[in-house]
Amino acid sequence: MLSGRAVSSEEMGEFYYALKKARSFAAMNEESAGRPSYQRFAQLLDAYQGLVEAADQYRLSGKPNAATLQTLLGLHQEVKRRARLVLEAVRAEPR
Repeated sequence: MLSGRAVSSEEMGEFYYALKKARSFAAMNEESAGRPSYQRFAQLLDAYQGLVEAADQYRLSGKPNAATLQTLLGLHQEVKRRARLVLEAVRAEPR
C-alpha cells in the first residue's frame, strides 16, 4: 500500500528500476569491492531486492495476510538498517 491504496504494476516497476540502476552503479564501481562501504552497499542491494520481490509477490497474491505483512515490515526495517550501515561505512572511509 502507498498512501492507502494498492500499488499498481507500473508503480512496482519503479522499485525494480531503482534496483536495476543501483546494481549498474555497483557494477561500474567494482574496483571498490574491497571497501567496506561497497560491501555494505552490495548487502543493502540484496536486502532491497528481497523486499521488492516479496512485496511484489504479496501484491500479486491479492490476499491480505497479517503474517506476510509483518514479514514485509521486517524486511523494510532491514533495508533501512543496511542503508544506515552503508552511510556509516562511507563516513568512516578516508577521503
